[in-house]
Amino acid sequence: MSSTSSSTSEPAPLTAARRWLLGLAVVPAVLGAAACKPPSAGDGLYEDPHGPVSWTPGTWSLVWADEFDGDAGTAPDPTRWVHELGEWGWGNEELQNYTDSLTNAALDGAGNLVITARAEASGTSAYSSARLRTKGLFERAYGRFEARMKLTRGRGLWPAFWIMGNDIDTAGWPSAGEMDIVEERGAEPGIAYGSIHGPTTPTRDAPVTAVYDIPEGVDADFHVYAVEWDPDDIVFLCDEHPYLQITPARRPVNARWVYDHPFYVIVNLAVGGLFGGPPDATTPFPSTISIDYVRVSARAQANDAGASD
Repeated sequence: MSSTSSSTSEPAPLTAARRWLLGLAVVPAVLGAAACKPPSAGDGLYEDPHGPVSWTPGTWSLVWADEFDGDAGTAPDPTRWVHELGEWGWGNEELQNYTDSLTNAALDGAGNLVITARAEASGTSAYSSARLRTKGLFERAYGRFEARMKLTRGRGLWPAFWIMGNDIDTAGWPSAGEMDIVEERGAEPGIAYGSIHGPTTPTRDAPVTAVYDIPEGVDADFHVYAVEWDPDDIVFLCDEHPYLQITPARRPVNARWVYDHPFYVIVNLAVGGLFGGPPDATTPFPSTISIDYVRVSARAQANDAGASD
């Protein structure tokens, strides 16, 4: 695989439906940067939640990427990725221990990063997996953030590709802001979730979530999951089909617009947690997700002042 300096996105024929899930969630302040938080229902009011998506394919200039080219069994590039380690539940009651072992995250020699969740003793946990981020290495405000991924299936599996505000250590969650470019509840492999999180108060989350139907399953083939982020407009896409749009006018009532500073990239495969519940006897282990590439691009006509690396 090779990187290109620019690309123009053209949508394919629409083959899957978009649906909306809207709600508010209250979370303890102690969650901090722990979580790719699950969508949740609540009592919030929304401005124009079911409005159509207004989107035009753009021309983009690549500013950062990992194509995951390398020998099988080698580690992810340490100049691009940092492992997050630990088994403390990550604010979501997750069950895995995140490690930096090559048995949990390694290149496959075919141009993919493979993250593997295993049912094995790891620390005090019964499962191991991996979570990688670009914090401190690459952070950016605005642009197109995308990954081509093949996800998984199985109850209790929770893969995600997401971005988090780089002020998480000082602002806390959800005030730092979060965009979940794709999440999957493993028991429902025909559905891809896209969500945005932001605060109404420093500890009260006002998320907006939409789902994109992939009837054959997110594990059947690779799909491109993307967010196109401009100062006053955020659009979520699957295979160039836009299905969720957030603007200052379409955010939850009383929610602050906190999507105005650099964010960093995270990719992980969780086991258990509040989103999909625990695994059971039907859950396949080891279970993998494959990432063909992660790319971040700037609009070709924009002055590139968004990167922090």
